[in-house]
Amino acid sequence: MFYAILAAALVVLDQIVKYLVRAHIPLGGAVPFIPYLLELTYVQNTGAAFSLMRRHTWLLTLISAAVVLAMCGLILKGFFKNRLGMFSAALVLAAAYFLLPRFSRREKLANGGLLAVLAASLLLSPLDKAWHLFQRPNWFPFRYSFVVSFTLLYLAAPALGQLLKGLRRRKGEGLTRAAAGALVCLTVMELGFNTLGILSGLMGQFGCDSYAAYRAYYADNAALVEAAYADGDGRFFRLGAAEDRGHNSPLSFGYPGITHYSSLYNYDVNRITRQLGHAQTWMWCAYYGSTPATDALFGVKYVISGAGMPTGYEPLAQAGELTLWRNPDVLPLAFLAWDGRRPLTGETPFQRQDGLYAALLGEDFDVEIEERHHRRKVDAPSGTALMIADAAAQACGHETEYVYERHSSRHPRDKKEIGISAVRGGTIVGEHEIIFAGHDEIMEIKHTALSREIFAQGAVEAAKFIAGVEKPGLYDMSCLVK
Repeated sequence: MFYAILAAALVVLDQIVKYLVRAHIPLGGAVPFIPYLLELTYVQNTGAAFSLMRRHTWLLTLISAAVVLAMCGLILKGFFKNRLGMFSAALVLAAAYFLLPRFSRREKLANGGLLAVLAASLLLSPLDKAWHLFQRPNWFPFRYSFVVSFTLLYLAAPALGQLLKGLRRRKGEGLTRAAAGALVCLTVMELGFNTLGILSGLMGQFGCDSYAAYRAYYADNAALVEAAYADGDGRFFRLGAAEDRGHNSPLSFGYPGITHYSSLYNYDVNRITRQLGHAQTWMWCAYYGSTPATDALFGVKYVISGAGMPTGYEPLAQAGELTLWRNPDVLPLAFLAWDGRRPLTGETPFQRQDGLYAALLGEDFDVEIEERHHRRKVDAPSGTALMIADAAAQACGHETEYVYERHSSRHPRDKKEIGISAVRGGTIVGEHEIIFAGHDEIMEIKHTALSREIFAQGAVEAAKFIAGVEKPGLYDMSCLVK
């Protein structure tokens, strides 16, 4: 009776812990449990692996309850003769493996050591990083958790075999076959539902195209990639594609690119590309959102696009509706920059690009900012121009001074100056341009708003973001961009 009560108490304790987590930790939040070693994070699994049966979690609850009741029944009937065996069954069926006499002590020590290493890897960051080849993992950390699951199943199988043997001795062959058949049916059902869930999720997220259409798309892209390699003359380059049909096109066509989809993608790389404006989430990064500034920095020498490109890009080849463009301003894979590394500054990708180039170019380049708006705009300079100036000033790493217009200045330009000028006229929606002027060279970064629709869209996205916020506080657009 004691061990049956113990099993029931563990179930109740599990529910109490879940209640306390939901009551005191926001979804996605984390609290330290053992400082610098272990923390509790509140995440939701909406119903088994890959969100299987997320609308029918009650069925999974019933199955779990039935298993718990069955284990309690076996304990009450004295199926486990050994006290330690009863304790193990009350905790985890796989633990009964270590009580079976058919396995040698050496095997038990080896498997126990493996479980200990796996458990430690789930808790300790250095071991977790070693499993990911010392890269900071993205999105799906603990990929080796599948190894943990397999190991537990491997150890539980002999214990289950002993249960079936016990049933055969006590209840006969018929009940044993029925129990084995039920397990097979449950396994087939689980695999079937899992497969249907994955396929329907893939169709809903990515859709599907005809084989003929994909072959045409593949042939056009392959031809342009070949043209890029021929023009590259063996030198390293990256290629961006604005007409991707997936996040692993560079792997499909065999070229180095920005677009990538992998849970093993380096976290720090993804964080930087997102800060600089690339479309990105935990497990993928796309070329979308790139600008001439990021193309130059990341070595994107060629771009495949079905539309036009900014001034300066040169059309190189065409296949179907796609054009291969060459970027003449691409920077080499490695180059010398101003001494002193500084973090990315600014609240928007445009400001961070501005700050990054200000830091890379150093004190040998003068910074000028020009903004243009419609004739009815009252304030000048714009708030965006001032934020860009702040980002450039912080990246410069030395004392700066803002100079508005220059009609009253009668002296040579000082190194610490950041010039800011404004233009008002017509129906210009909004333009912001930053100029880095050096000795015999100029670099410009420019953003142009062609319609106020983008501002309205941003307001809607901000409203949706606020509607989904659970924790009270002061939020601005930088929180949305992050």
